[in-house]
Amino acid sequence: MWTCRFMAPLADLVPTYGFLAPLTDGAPRRYTQLSIIAHRHDFENIVVFVDDPAVNPIPAILGGAASGHGEYKTTATPDVEGDSVKVEYFTTFLTNHELQFTATSGKTYPISDWDAMPQGARDALETTDFGSANVPFKDGNFDSNLAKAAL
Repeated sequence: MWTCRFMAPLADLVPTYGFLAPLTDGAPRRYTQLSIIAHRHDFENIVVFVDDPAVNPIPAILGGAASGHGEYKTTATPDVEGDSVKVEYFTTFLTNHELQFTATSGKTYPISDWDAMPQGARDALETTDFGSANVPFKDGNFDSNLAKAAL
């Protein structure tokens, strides 16, 4: 499942932003019991920057940022297929789980709009303790993550 949250324009960033986050559960339980460095939950995300849809009815993709370990890798030229940015969940056994841009075609997943989610679902994401994993698109994290992902 992917969650989409849009934000009003900020002067120092591109006019329109989309914050997309795959809800991932990190390493399977059997891996978390094998190593003290593994973790049960994680939320990696991508930010896709588009031009202003009020000016351009079919907004162009201006770039993207893919998260890994609380940081973002950005590109102004992500590979796209149709109107979708190509991103993959990359893992190196127990030590590395992150998103990265790719040229490989894969599956397209449905997007859930944060503002259209039932209030109970948003409340659960806002208040649940996921250990060291932070929900990147909840109210307390959204603005700072968007700023870190700036192109």
